[in-house]
Amino acid sequence: MKSTEDNCERADRLYALMTEKGYPEDFARLVAREMCTEYTFRRMYGYLAACPRLPLDQVADELLGIQAERDRLRDKHMAQHAQETINRMYREKQGGPSRPAALLEGMTRGRSK
Repeated sequence: MKSTEDNCERADRLYALMTEKGYPEDFARLVAREMCTEYTFRRMYGYLAACPRLPLDQVADELLGIQAERDRLRDKHMAQHAQETINRMYREKQGGPSRPAALLEGMTRGRSK
């Protein structure tokens, strides 16, 4: 499974960067395990690579910020998908753009009897 291999490779790269900078192994392992998607990995790796060794609390704050942003993006995409599904259901139920004409025709048929 390629995505699992990619996740492991990303975690290994982040772990290596953090231990090279002198972070405790347990902390580096925890951060690497949490930054498993391509997006979160790039954000954290870029943050750590661009800065000198930061205090643990700043790295932890960045970790939480990246996770919160990831969650907001996920929720936004889920809401968009749900709205698209609802819109599609309404369009299918209405029978397309000719729905008003069909309603009018049904109303006039009932009167002619």
